[in-house]
Amino acid sequence: MNPMIWQKESTVSSAFTDSSARLGVAQTSFLLQDGFTECLGAMGFDGVTIREQYNACWVVRKSKIHFVRRPDWNERITIISFPKGNSGVRTHICTEILGRNGESLIQGTQELCVIHLDTHKLMRLSKLNFPETGFPNEEREIQWEEEMVPPDNGKIAGAYKQKIYSQHIDMSMHVNNVAYIKLALNLYPTAFF
Repeated sequence: MNPMIWQKESTVSSAFTDSSARLGVAQTSFLLQDGFTECLGAMGFDGVTIREQYNACWVVRKSKIHFVRRPDWNERITIISFPKGNSGVRTHICTEILGRNGESLIQGTQELCVIHLDTHKLMRLSKLNFPETGFPNEEREIQWEEEMVPPDNGKIAGAYKQKIYSQHIDMSMHVNNVAYIKLALNLYPTAFF
C-alpha cells in the first residue's frame, strides 16, 4: 500500500449520528478532518509538527462532500485519506468512507493551504519539504459531479448571531472548520437532513 494512504476501520457511534440515527453532516466533517489530520501526521506534516518546526498551520480553504448514503448508527465503516498533489501553495486531501462491502458511501475533498502564524501569509509547500510527486492519484481517484445545496424555497431560517466561545477555537487559535459547519447547519430544519 502507498505510504501516503491512511486507512482506519471504525464504527458509527451514537455521538456521530444526528436525529435520523445516521452519520450526521457535521460529524462527517469531523471524520474528514480527522482523516486529513491523521494522513498528514503519518506523512510527518501534521498541524503540531508544522507549528513547532515552521510556526505555521494548515488552513482548509475549501471542502466538498458528496453523500452517496449516510451510514447508520453502529455500522462498520472504513475511512481512507490521501493527498492528491502539490500545486505549490495548496494540496487536496481526499477522504472516502466505505461501507462493510467496500462500497463508497461518502467522498470528500478538502483543499488545504499553509499560513505562517505571525504574518498570516501563505507559505509554499516546498518550505515544509512536502512531497511533490508519488501521490496515489492512479490508485484511488475520487470524482463526482459538482452540485450545490439545493435551493431552500423559503425553508431555511434567517441569519442569526453567534458568540464565539472557547469550544469553537482549535489549536491554531482559529475557529475550527467544523465549528463553522455546525453553525451553518443551524439554519436548516431537522427534516432537511
